[in-house]
Order: sequence, then C-alpha cells, then structure tokens
Amino acid sequence: MGRFNFQSGTNFEYASPQSMYSDYKQKKIRGILDYQANILDQYIKTKNENRDVTLELPTGSGKTLVALILGEYLRRKNQQKVVYVCLNNLLVEQVAREAKEKYGINCHTFVGKFSEYKDDEFMDYNNAESIAITSYSAIFNKYSRFKDANVLFFDDAHNASPYVISNWTLKIEKSSYQGLFEELVDILKNTINTDTYSHLMGTIRPDPHWVDMLPLPSFDKVASKLLGTISASNEITNNSANHFALDNIQDHFSACNLFMNEHSIEISPQIAPCDTIASFHNAERRIYLSATIGQSGEIERTFGIHDATQIKLNPDEIPRIGRRMFVFPNLKWSKLNTQEELFNNLHLENKRSVALVKSKKEENHLQTILEKNNPSLTSFDGLKLQKNIRDFAVKENVIAILANRYDGIDFPDNMSHLLLLKDLPRYKNLQEIFFSSKLKAAPLLDEALKNKITQAVGRCTRGTNDFSVVVVEGRDLESILSDINKRKLFSPELQAEISIGMQVSTQADDFNDLIGISKDLMNPKSKIWYEVNEGIIELRNKKLNDIKDDADTLILKKISKNEVKFQYCLWNGATKKAYEISKSIILDLKKCQNETLEGLQMYWRYLNIAMLYRIENNHFKGNLITQQINNLLEDSYLLPWFKSLQYSFNVNETQSIDSFNDLRIADMINNIEKNISSSDYGSNSSSRSKAFEKQCAEITSGLSLSNYDQQEKVKDRGIKFEKALTNLGNVLGFLTKNSTNSAAPDPWFYLDGGTIVVSEVKLYANYKPIPVKHIRESRDHPQWLAKNEIVSSTRIINVLISNTLSIEPSAKQLVSSSIKYINTEQLQKFAKLALSTIKEINELYTTEGDISWNKKASSIISNSVINPASLEEKIKNLPLVKNLSTGSN
Repeated sequence: MGRFNFQSGTNFEYASPQSMYSDYKQKKIRGILDYQANILDQYIKTKNENRDVTLELPTGSGKTLVALILGEYLRRKNQQKVVYVCLNNLLVEQVAREAKEKYGINCHTFVGKFSEYKDDEFMDYNNAESIAITSYSAIFNKYSRFKDANVLFFDDAHNASPYVISNWTLKIEKSSYQGLFEELVDILKNTINTDTYSHLMGTIRPDPHWVDMLPLPSFDKVASKLLGTISASNEITNNSANHFALDNIQDHFSACNLFMNEHSIEISPQIAPCDTIASFHNAERRIYLSATIGQSGEIERTFGIHDATQIKLNPDEIPRIGRRMFVFPNLKWSKLNTQEELFNNLHLENKRSVALVKSKKEENHLQTILEKNNPSLTSFDGLKLQKNIRDFAVKENVIAILANRYDGIDFPDNMSHLLLLKDLPRYKNLQEIFFSSKLKAAPLLDEALKNKITQAVGRCTRGTNDFSVVVVEGRDLESILSDINKRKLFSPELQAEISIGMQVSTQADDFNDLIGISKDLMNPKSKIWYEVNEGIIELRNKKLNDIKDDADTLILKKISKNEVKFQYCLWNGATKKAYEISKSIILDLKKCQNETLEGLQMYWRYLNIAMLYRIENNHFKGNLITQQINNLLEDSYLLPWFKSLQYSFNVNETQSIDSFNDLRIADMINNIEKNISSSDYGSNSSSRSKAFEKQCAEITSGLSLSNYDQQEKVKDRGIKFEKALTNLGNVLGFLTKNSTNSAAPDPWFYLDGGTIVVSEVKLYANYKPIPVKHIRESRDHPQWLAKNEIVSSTRIINVLISNTLSIEPSAKQLVSSSIKYINTEQLQKFAKLALSTIKEINELYTTEGDISWNKKASSIISNSVINPASLEEKIKNLPLVKNLSTGSN
C-alpha cells in the first residue's frame, strides 16, 4: 500500500438529513423530534427556489441541532462549503461544543484575526470536509476569508441587526473621540439650529432623551467636509470598528444618514447593504435561524434582502418549551427591594442563578450588591463564563451576570432555574431612538423589541420540562410588559405567563409574602406552583383564540422590500429610481388602517422630496415642490422635527396661526412625555399616577398662601413659591428656567422658541404695597434676558406675580406700561385647572412612540387653559401693574 490514499469521491446515498443523522453513532442526542423533522422536510422541498430562507423554531426547541444537521447534509450531499455564523465568539465556542459533543458533527471554529486561522482547519472547510463556525464580523467584512462559501447559516437572525449594521456605522463618541467630535460639530454648526448646537456642545441642561437627525439637504452641503475630516483624523486607529466602517461607507457617503445626541454622532445607511459584501453576495444559500421571525420585514431590513422563503411550524405543531414564572417585585414593593432582597432570597434557595443587565456599569453595581449580602458568592461575567461554563454548571453559590447579552447563551436543565432581568438595552442605535421619539414610529421597532424580550426571558428554559423563575426589574422593561398593547406582541403562552406574574406580584399581602410565594414558584411540586401554572394555561388557551393578523404589520412587511430597494438605489447613486420607489412606499403606508404609522409616512414623504431635491441639484424649480414641503409641515404638526425641513430645504413656509400653535402644542407634548418617561415617575399607570399626584400636591402647596405663617420669613416663602412655579411650568410641558443669580428674573417660560413669559414673584406680609425697588427689578428683566439668555428677535411678556393689590405712589411713576399683573389667587386657580389637564393626558399614556397618544394629548391641550395661543392671549389681557391702586406703608 502506498504512502497516500487518494479519494476520488464520497458515496452519499441518504435521502434526507434525518436518515443521515441516524448513522451518527457518537451523538448524545438520540434522534430528531417530529417537529424538527418537519422543518427539515420543508427545507428539502424548497429545491433552492429562493437563495434566502428563514427557519423559525421556538426558543429551546433545538434550532441549533436542526441547522447543524441540515448544514452537515448539504456539505456531504453537495460537497458544499458550509459556514455557521454566530453573534459573538462566546456563541461560536458554544455551538462548536454542542456540534462535537452532543451531535457528533465535525466542525472548526474561526475567530480573531483572519491571518491567524489554522491552515489545516481552514483547508478542511475549503475542501467541504467540515463545517466552519464563525462570527458575524467575520462575514460582513470586505476582507472576509469566506467569500466563496456555498451556504451561510445565520444564527439568532432576529437579534442580528446591531451586529450587521455596525459594519457600516461610524460612531464618533465624545468620550472616546472628543477632538474629532468637536471638529464635526464645528462643521455642522451652520446647518443646525441653536438648540441642537447647544446640546452637542453641552452648553444646555443635559437631556438623555434628546436625539436629532440632520436632513439630507443639509447633510449634502457638508458631507465632503465631514468625510475629509473623519478620514484625516488620527483618532480613528487602524483595525478599529470605525476604521472598517469608514472603509465600507466612504465611497457611498451620500447613502447615509447622520444622527446625533449629546454624547455621539452616528453616520450610517438606514439599512445595511449586505449584498455589497462578497462573502454574503456570493453564497448560493443564505439561511436565517430564528425563534421569532415575525411578519413586519425585520429580517429583510436587517440583512438588506428583498424577500425570504419562510419555513415554520403550524400553530398546533409548535412545541411548548418550559415554564416561566414571572415575579415583579418593584411594581409594588420597590422601596423594600433596593438591595435585591427578593432575588437574594431566591438565590439562596437555588444556589445557581443568571442575571441579564443592560450595561457594564449595571453589571458592576449588581455584583457589588450581591457580594455584599453573600460574601461567598462567585460571579461569572461573559468572558469568565466563556472559559469556564462547565465550572458554573457544577458549582454552587454562583451567578452569571451578563451585560447586554440577551441572546444565544443558554442555561438548560438544572444549570439554573433563576433568572434576573435588570431592564434591557431598548434601542441598538440613535436611528432607532430617533424613529421612536421623533417620528413616533414605535410599530417599526416592535418586532425587534418582542424578539429581544422573548430571547431574554427564555435563557433558563431550554427544554420541554424545564422551568425558571424570572425576576423582572427596571423601569423600561416593567413599562413595556405592563402595557397591554405591547404584551399582545408576544406569543399567547408568554402573554399569559407575564400577565399572571403581574397579578401574583401585586396581590401578595406584603413583601415577605411575595418572597414566600416566589420561593414556592421555585418548586414545581408546590401547591402554589400548580395553581399559578393552571392559571397560565387557562389564560393562554383564551388568548389562542384571539390571534389575528395585524394589518399594520402586514404593511410593514410589504414596504420592507421597497425600503431595501431604496437603500441600494441610494448606495448606487440611482436617485431617480429611489424617488420612484419612495412614492410606492408612501402609497402603501397611506393604506394603513389607523394612525400608528403616520410618523413613518411623514418620514417617507420627506425622503421623497429629498430625492427630488437631489435630482434638481439642491434647488427647487417652481412652486409645486415648495407647496409639497408646506403640506408636509402642515400634516406633521405633531412631530416638531419636520419643522427643521423648512430651513434645510431653504423654502419660505406659508404657515397659518393655527398651524404655528399646533407646533407649540406638539413641543409641549414632547416635554410632557419626557416627564412621564423620567425616573421620577413609575413604570406603570398606577405608579405614574401616584408620582403625579404627589407632584401636584407639592406644586399646589407651594403656590398656596392660605397656610402662610406670618412668622415665616418672606424670602423663604418666596423661594418655595418660585420652586412650585418652576415645577408647574415643567409639568405643563413648557421649557422653564430659573436662575440663582441675584440680578436674574424669577422663573421664565418659553411658550415657543421665540416667545418668553418672564416673571417676578413678590410676596408681602400684611399685603403691603409693591415698592420702588421691586418695580425696578421687574422692569429690568427683559434687558437681563437679552444679555444672558435670548436672541434679539425673542418676544418677551413681562409679568409681576404678587399677593398684594396695591403699589407705592413713587413706584407707580417708574413702572413700565408693559408689565402685567397676576394675583397669587388667580395663579392658584389656573394651576388647579392646568394640572387636571395634565392628569387627563398622563392617564392616557401607554408607552413611548405612540402617535395616537400624541393626537389625544393635542386635542386635550387645544381645548384647555394651557393652550399656548389662548394662554398668551389671556396673559396679554391681564391688568397692568401701573393700574393697581396706590397704597403706602
């Protein structure tokens, strides 16, 4: 026999992946379940009709097994190069371990630098002798070594968006690129308004909710300067994420959007142009694995594909995986749970637990709290878990705390039955924040939100008989799960688990009772576990009958194909074709049966005009397009961002008085929503109501003088009154300011960007007349504002607020004829009516990004005492201070 044994080919006579896998004698998983075989059979029947295919299997139902068997079958049968793609390196190792140890499937992992791939292992893949397992970053890279792969499997495709789009996203954070950030702001200075510039420069009160997008005409004016500055910057180092992103987009800069908040500037295309990457484009088959594909086109938008063949189970075939017992300690007992008392008690019962948090900062904070109460506790972060997951599986008194990892990492069977969710990273980038907060287009993001939460809550329930107690904390997460409309996004099973969990958590007699109930939920043999489980099943069965196709979701699915086409047109400079596609998208969005997608429709109307503007070389010919912009501004009155288009497109808006006031109301509503979303308010309607009532009581008490103790210093009483007045302005949705400077006015309120009501508050014991010095103070306020706060064109309405009804004779000679007078009793009556209006608006609030709430709030304000137009008119009609009666000391 010779030294070499050459093979001319391999006999492969298996008719299906199932029959092939039956001969894998080293596997620990005995066989393929019926529903898994169903998915494989459906795939084989597709006969390569579409290169893009989605495989949907619920969390914990063996999605990885199905994909690896299918990949192995295609590798062997067709001698194809197969690559299994994971979100990160930790999951690469996890999948490889399962492939080898559980399923007996040969594979090699490829992570790190391309140059460091092992030659012999890469040759095995290249010769179709083993499956390659790698990460998303190794595929969406123009230097990828997998440019000739035949089949790509994308694991966790429902959560892949941030991993994909990041390859085309320049992220210039102020903390890491301060010099470059400031250079970019300087370039943007002449294309943005003063408010945006102040936010970027940090010269205005910080606002964590603030985000903005530069309209395309303004972006076009500065794009070359921005690109040149970024390209020349020595702050962007080789082999950094920004270095590769710049390499991908620098020749297609005009196909990008620019978003900004107070900490970062992000430049990226709206949809990742994945088909421009050879490793993605050249694959004969691209298979997307997901627990929840959804119907709104999320996969199409994530991967920049036009359409995908869907393979999934019928509703009656879907396996029910595990049981989640939800507990919400902070809905009712937040003050008793500040040191994770409930979770600590459950951990001592379970000895091995998992916590998912939204940031590294939260990870460190939670670890500190837990170790303080449990010194012998051993903590595993993501890196430590990657290296020692087997240690975690066998040790006791251990916890895995994972920051921003809501996908992929599994803790099956007895590895852990206790999961803590400490909020979640709700948005992946500034674009998503903008679409939600500025366009009120939350439905566009609902699919991703649903997938993120579904994956998070299922990390410890990976098998049919598995179970876990899921402790939910964090304002955003509690708010979403408390919203009945958001809960409808989830499967009937999960809806029922969440709903019953909330009822159990709020019906506990006290916090200790909740701890006891939660301990019982850790024991499937307990009476309470049985009772809660029966409640979940009963509610789930009712919800199974309520499943309906959502019309808006189907529209989002339909337009996703054109959205992808639009992005590729931009990428390739086909502006005229992009213009035509945008018209089709607008027509489809107009078919929406309710108002939830109106913000998205306005956005596409803006893009349609922007494409025409580019076609006409950044100027308009005739009045028709000018009228289109004015129509858009008129229709988008609830969304103040569109106001910036007037300046970006350089057109003179013909705006009515009513539409101007609508914009003022819209600004108020945005500020009211910021208040509701702040940490001062709770995460559900009940806690929000309590927080608001407390705030109202403090304002009413501060403005009331009925309990004014004559022994109390007038100055101290005035300070309390001013604070209440400032809080009132903020609650009503007006930008309100006050200064501690001795020469400064008392609170001043912006009715809009060009109108200020400035006050001077003077309270007098025994109602003595207003003296000369206080008249001088009030008279000088416009000059102080002009010097320190406002531009010269700002209109100022000057008011003096007092409990007295008279003025000294000498003061009367000095008082300006424009200073209005407000009596404190009048102000108190106004405050009560105004706060009742805000209460009505607050009670209607559900969650961020709901344009229907904005419409209701707008209607309420329009017919109330806080309507800016009527409020301004009333202030103008107030009596003048100079007409007060004359009195003396």
